[in-house]
Amino acid sequence: MTNLTEDDIEQNLIDLLKSEGYEYFHGTELDGVRAGFDQVVIEGEFKGSTLGFFINLGRFNFYTIRLI
Repeated sequence: MTNLTEDDIEQNLIDLLKSEGYEYFHGTELDGVRAGFDQVVIEGEFKGSTLGFFINLGRFNFYTIRLI
């Protein structure tokens, strides 16, 4: 029986998400795009990619979304 490692789980999840059409970027590819490694969500990218989803919610103000 082989030992399952954290890296095995991470790589399998990355592969699964890529097969579903998600883009994957290694953290080092994001240098200069985010403030630092403690910034998990890139706010500009998040707002840009979700704007189309929220646009049909009527009176909903997109900019009331707060990143926690």
